[in-house]
Amino acid sequence: MRAPVIDGLLVAVDERCELGCKFCLRADVGREALDLPTYARALSRCKEFGATSVCLSGGEPTDHPDFLDLVRVSVQFGYACSVVTAAREGDRLKALSAAAGLLSHVTVSADSLGAQRVGATARTVEGTAAVFEALGHRRASLHVTVWELTDDDVEAMAEIDERFGVEFELSPLLLTDHQLKKATAGAVRHQYTKDLDLLMSRFGLSARFRSAVDNLDRAVAGVLDRSCTSDRLYLSPRGMLRRCPYDKADEVDVRQPRDGLAQGIRALHASHVLVGSRCALVCGE
Repeated sequence: MRAPVIDGLLVAVDERCELGCKFCLRADVGREALDLPTYARALSRCKEFGATSVCLSGGEPTDHPDFLDLVRVSVQFGYACSVVTAAREGDRLKALSAAAGLLSHVTVSADSLGAQRVGATARTVEGTAAVFEALGHRRASLHVTVWELTDDDVEAMAEIDERFGVEFELSPLLLTDHQLKKATAGAVRHQYTKDLDLLMSRFGLSARFRSAVDNLDRAVAGVLDRSCTSDRLYLSPRGMLRRCPYDKADEVDVRQPRDGLAQGIRALHASHVLVGSRCALVCGE
């Protein structure tokens, strides 16, 4: 029996996104959306290499016209299917609710007040309450992008914790190159430290979060140089598999013949990819 090579897939279902977050980290921006036949082919082939989980992201995955079918196909292939979403109301929340019973986990995205200002977003922590109520299960977590954290932010997070008992995932805001031109690296690192100190004063922080902050700090300082060890591949909305979401020069089309695809997957897994600051937030590396 062939030894497992990959353990899962991170799937961007759509290049389009109506949210328009100015600090968005998505690797693919355009007008293409992942179609079901291409998705099913990717699931089938990657399962042969040991993949057991799939995470649907975007853009906003609940905006995909076939969102429920994407989830159903994942489960039919035997995958544990999770979703990262900024849904709050309307059609997005309806789509998420319809798929809730099939999902292994739902990560609901929100931003601190400072991150909302920088990113021009409306992904409030308070607004996630409607999502957790609609899901009706505890297989969910709240992911907060943190920047210039305030006591009001911490109180909002504590209220969600008290009401729903969901796990928290926290990411320091990664400023774009344009935004970094307005702030020195030292000032950015100082803000990360202040935010971390406030979080530590109210919540327990995992070793993984501390490691991600350390990697981000080293990246800002220009000293992060480590190979990727992830066993997960990325699937783009155009049906391209990559080891790293941002490495478009090294990708494999899932629609090619089986033998060629298998060879390409092996090559991707064996490729040497350096961990960057984005990786610490997108893939957790």
